[in-house]
Amino acid sequence: MRKESLIIIALIMISITQAQQIYTINEATLIVYKDGIVHVKMVITVNETYPSITIPLLSKNAVNILAIDENKIPLSYSIDEQNITIYTLGAKTIILEYDTNDLTSKNAGLWTLAFNSPFEINVILPENSTIIYINTIPTQISTIDKKIIISMPAGYCEINYEIPITPPIDFTITLIQGTSIVIQGESASTTINIAQTIGTPSQITLSAIGQPQGIEVSFNPSIGIPPFTSIMNIKVSQNVPPGTYTITILASGRGITKTATYTIIVREYRAPLITPIIIGIGVVIAIIAIYFIWKYPIKRVMGKGKLKELTEEEEEILKYIREKGGKVLEAELREKFPSIPRTTLWRMVRRLENKGIIKVRKVGLQNVIELT
Repeated sequence: MRKESLIIIALIMISITQAQQIYTINEATLIVYKDGIVHVKMVITVNETYPSITIPLLSKNAVNILAIDENKIPLSYSIDEQNITIYTLGAKTIILEYDTNDLTSKNAGLWTLAFNSPFEINVILPENSTIIYINTIPTQISTIDKKIIISMPAGYCEINYEIPITPPIDFTITLIQGTSIVIQGESASTTINIAQTIGTPSQITLSAIGQPQGIEVSFNPSIGIPPFTSIMNIKVSQNVPPGTYTITILASGRGITKTATYTIIVREYRAPLITPIIIGIGVVIAIIAIYFIWKYPIKRVMGKGKLKELTEEEEEILKYIREKGGKVLEAELREKFPSIPRTTLWRMVRRLENKGIIKVRKVGLQNVIELT
């Protein structure tokens, strides 16, 4: 009898030693959420010479199971009762994750977490939780981001805790303008107002869905605490087909989502007609200007304007010069107009020259007067 007992004990020790040689649990974490859902994550070092490992699950109702190796490649597995067999295929490290909802229960506002773990495990309670009871002494207790982290030894664990009741919230979302007409390649914007109606204001996130490809929607800011105002910018690509589109704006916070709709009417881009009209008018004006310059040289036009400012004697002098073919000697003018004193005649000639009507040039000892 003693020999049989010794043999059984020896076999158990051999099995434990072999299991330790096959894999080592480096980290086991149990994350508890406010709704009672529990997420389990384990990091396991594996002897790569073994094709598979079998690990006990904390719950028979494990869902969303994921097993990956160190290269994040999914691994196949099978479940038998409350054990999972993972086909490691030469992997050195395995990350195993799954969810379950049968490790927690709630009675009169008091939550209870209970499980039996064959290995040490870290328990992370929901934010702002208060521990009422623990059935065994933890190896360590700490907090991070308002969450309590309890390191529990292997064995049966039971933790009673409370979660503070979060007051309900409600808010509204309104648009200053609900419709815009936008030409292809252009932009539009509208103002969004977020206002709190019930509860303590908390962070609200803005996003948009339903816009077709080629229409970009952005918010400035995209996150805020009510009351706040955000500008929604809509940029329409030139490739967006003309038509009417509806954009749904989402405002989400504390598990609540409010929506608002925005209609954008895209019109076809057309090149402006003003450019060819202006070009045509410019061509006509240029043609008319060239004609008048050719028909009426600038000097002639200026000269006609200045003729209106001449005296009767100056007009007679010009008439005589024209009769002489547009060119006379100064001596001829003195002979033609003996009644005009010599100095007065010379001043008249200079005045006409300054007006650009005639020009005086020296030829030998004589002054030649010519019409311009």
